Amino acid sequence: ILVQDVLVIVIENVAIARLHDCCHKSPDMRIFLWACLACVDALNLNTGSGKSGSVTFGTLFTPGYDEIPLDIAVTHQLYGSFSNIQPLVNVMVIVNGNLAQVKDFPEHVSTSLIKLNLTRLSDHHFTSRFFVSGPSTISDFSAEEQHGHYTLAMLTFLDNCATTFCVWADVDMLLHRQAHGQGWVDRMVQMLNDVPGASFVSTRGIEEGQKNSRCGPADKIATLSHAFSSRLILFNKARLATSKVFPIKLDCGSKRCDTFENMVHRYGPEGLVVNCSPAGLWVLHPPLNLQAYSQKLLRCGSTRKGFMGLWHELEQLPDPDIDDLSGEEIFGKLKLC
Repeated sequence: ILVQDVLVIVIENVAIARLHDCCHKSPDMRIFLWACLACVDALNLNTGSGKSGSVTFGTLFTPGYDEIPLDIAVTHQLYGSFSNIQPLVNVMVIVNGNLAQVKDFPEHVSTSLIKLNLTRLSDHHFTSRFFVSGPSTISDFSAEEQHGHYTLAMLTFLDNCATTFCVWADVDMLLHRQAHGQGWVDRMVQMLNDVPGASFVSTRGIEEGQKNSRCGPADKIATLSHAFSSRLILFNKARLATSKVFPIKLDCGSKRCDTFENMVHRYGPEGLVVNCSPAGLWVLHPPLNLQAYSQKLLRCGSTRKGFMGLWHELEQLPDPDIDDLSGEEIFGKLKLC
């Protein structure tokens, strides 16, 4: 209550009832204050005291499949993306399912829910805005339903993002930054500003083996390349438009065109790669054994409590060795509750 009273004194035009809606308890006071202040900034923004956002943060959420509550998953990712409070952020959630089933969505930032329009999987007109000289629809590209839905979600996000920067993060990714260091988006925007010819910045990728998936090692910034990982990527929307890379002319005769990454990274825009560093920015993919991951979270009483414990422990970890930056290695060491 004391923290909330201080915030009320410092921040104008926010009703105490709405402030109580913002400031939920957290096992980590720093996380609590960050989420609480971000919420207040968003309330000011939504009541007209701010400006329209310069960053849109997008993700795909499938009710009944994605188990981590959407609000804490996105709040965690925003915390790992920015070093300071960022009120000028719009969150766009592409929902693969019934919108009414999305019970917990981020209320501390401006959030829009967009239902994934599955009829567009077979819509030649929609597909031709992004890809030509290949199969005529997304369904023709993607034999696996999951790949088709993901490609459609990415294109829907790019189609609807109207801000300078468009950030996409898979909803299950865990983003880490040092307490007083740059966030992922901070770093990516800086890289784009340094290289005018780049249209995007992405992570090096998550290297998947038979037993684990780990973060790519840190090294020098790569030169311009078509390669990227869609698990975490930031696009400069204006540069995409200026480069006129869409629609991309595909040649799928001898090469795979079954996923968004395979289609875009061979023929699409050029960008940069930022690598994981155990002493700064790193990203974790959950263990490939999702059932074991879910069961460990549930031991805390609920998935929500388990994830909050996970977030708290990740923030307290000493700098790990780069070889330990895999979901299996990290989660095996955590207690959560």
